[in-house]
Amino acid sequence: MIDRKNILTDGVVDEAKVNGIVRRLVAERAQIDPAQVTTEAHLTRDLGYESTEKASLYFDLEEEFGLESDDHTGLHSVETVSQAVSYVVGKLNG
Repeated sequence: MIDRKNILTDGVVDEAKVNGIVRRLVAERAQIDPAQVTTEAHLTRDLGYESTEKASLYFDLEEEFGLESDDHTGLHSVETVSQAVSYVVGKLNG
């Protein structure tokens, strides 16, 4: 789990830092080079994610960022890297 201080800039969640971490997690789960993961990438169409891999990614995001998701509907509606970043930033900003 990351230390939240490492993703803050002037006390605000730094979306660029979150983006980098999310892209790394997405790449690790897909077993591809992180350079291949763009912010616009669709998990299924572009990266070949299946439902089990998406579910595992959701758990990875919750664990990495220390999120306690009681809103699994919101997380499970994430289809792109950009949506994942927005979801995490939104949860961290409370």
